[in-house]
Amino acid sequence: MPVRPTTRQAVEVDGTMIFIPERAELETMLAEFGRPKDIKRARRLAALT
Repeated sequence: MPVRPTTRQAVEVDGTMIFIPERAELETMLAEFGRPKDIKRARRLAALT
């Protein structure tokens, strides 16, 4: 199943602008992947809020 974020925010990395999903959407996406490393990352993101 393809991943198609519905939100995005601009972030500059090493002088290049990239777009990433907003934090809440990224947390949900990672949790839905279901892999232990993704679930761990989603929990870390949730702890930042």
